[in-house]
Amino acid sequence: MRRPPLQGERANSVDERLPETRVAPSAECRLKQKVGYGRHTDQKGLICLIGRRDGETDSNEKYLNLGLFIILGKYKAIKMVFRIYPFVQERLSGLLLLIAMFIITFYYMRRAKLPYIRRVPALDAIEEGIGRAAEMGRPVIASPGIAVSGIDYWTVGALSILAHVARLCARNGLRLLVPLGGSEQSYTLVEVARDLVESQYRLEGVPERFDVNDMPFLSGRQFAWASAYVGMLMRERPAVDIMVGLQWASAMYMSEVAKEVGCFQISGTTYLSNIACLAVSSDYVMIGEEMVAAGAYLSKEPAQLASIRTQDIIKAVMIVILVVGIIALAFGSDIVKVILST
Repeated sequence: MRRPPLQGERANSVDERLPETRVAPSAECRLKQKVGYGRHTDQKGLICLIGRRDGETDSNEKYLNLGLFIILGKYKAIKMVFRIYPFVQERLSGLLLLIAMFIITFYYMRRAKLPYIRRVPALDAIEEGIGRAAEMGRPVIASPGIAVSGIDYWTVGALSILAHVARLCARNGLRLLVPLGGSEQSYTLVEVARDLVESQYRLEGVPERFDVNDMPFLSGRQFAWASAYVGMLMRERPAVDIMVGLQWASAMYMSEVAKEVGCFQISGTTYLSNIACLAVSSDYVMIGEEMVAAGAYLSKEPAQLASIRTQDIIKAVMIVILVVGIIALAFGSDIVKVILST
């Protein structure tokens, strides 16, 4: 790997086809020893970030290079190229965004007053479905998703909804079926879900009604798990089917069968390609982040509530940046694009 340039040397990885420009002796900014020079411009009285170049070392490792125009009085502008080591191209803006999200989330977590989240209508539908199951004397089936990435952000929201369903079932003396599996990473979800449901039965004072056999691990493969799920629907004929969490293509298959056996269907998924199909086969559907918001509303966990508020803030900031970028492009400047691509 080529060593970084020493003081007094040119940065050889920068595009050397650019001709050099002399620096005025009266310049206050003594950067000649650290940077290479590029083409100049006749513009005056302005300081702006105008672009970047990609340099590659012998190991093909990319570095971030920023072009900066500095206008020094009556002298011509000097383009100075900086190598920021060891940041990789298109990683800096993501790092800064991640740090900002962490700070905002931590701030709302530490506040005495928790952020407000409205009640999602599907939560009322869950209570309606539990009441329907109690009247019919039939069980409830609920799935927290296939957890492709283990216990991720979406699965945490689904587990909060599952805990709410388990609490209502324990309170009304209903049998709760929770088919687990669907991916190789879903093994990590099994014990967490079982412990969570058992805790709700204990909190309601009916621990004897919890049966771990009603929470089987069916398969680590998506469609093998879906086939077993459908078999459970056909045998048990539950009154309510609640599918939340990460649901892939198998969700359409299961929701159609649930509708055929007369289930009151409530769905929620972050996999947007399934939303249209689930909306057709479900009585109520939670679209995208509504499921996560519903989980945060039910759990009242500061971390979940703070993360929802952080998402709203970041979305608002992104909309503002988008509008500013469009306006800047209309006037011939790509400054926003350059900053976001760093």
